[in-house]
Amino acid sequence: MSKADKISYSKRDGEITLYPDNPNYVWSDGQKNSDMTKIQIRKKWFNKLQEQYESFEHDKQSSLYRVYGRDYDDESQRVMTMPNGVVESGNENYMVDDLKRAIKYRVESWDDDSLAGWKVFENVEGWYDVEAADEETTLERNNMLRRFLDIIQEDDYLYLILF
Repeated sequence: MSKADKISYSKRDGEITLYPDNPNYVWSDGQKNSDMTKIQIRKKWFNKLQEQYESFEHDKQSSLYRVYGRDYDDESQRVMTMPNGVVESGNENYMVDDLKRAIKYRVESWDDDSLAGWKVFENVEGWYDVEAADEETTLERNNMLRRFLDIIQEDDYLYLILF
């Protein structure tokens, strides 16, 4: 887009998405974070993510086949356990340890605004009306508006009513 192009937006609606680090979060089984210890929350969140990861069937374009040396034609190789160490390709991937550290950080840092930077997204998430107008569209609209005003000025009755 060129310099005269314009993008405008306005937030139409938004709701705060609760994530499992939020003390108000309620799990799908009805269990509430407010009734759990931070360690229980961390374990439950990790188990949920691990289950989702290990049941996710990868697309044939996934790096699972390029990096891990798996065969897409073998249906049993389209999912994998969450790695934590040396994987079958010889690469190291400590996802289990990394995920546990990340979850601990999120849960333990919930009350510390200087550490809980992800909370800024609570004010950003939502539905937006976005309009992108290039220079040509903007000029066209301005010309149409000028023509409309000229028509109003040419009509004595409309001119008296509006001005």
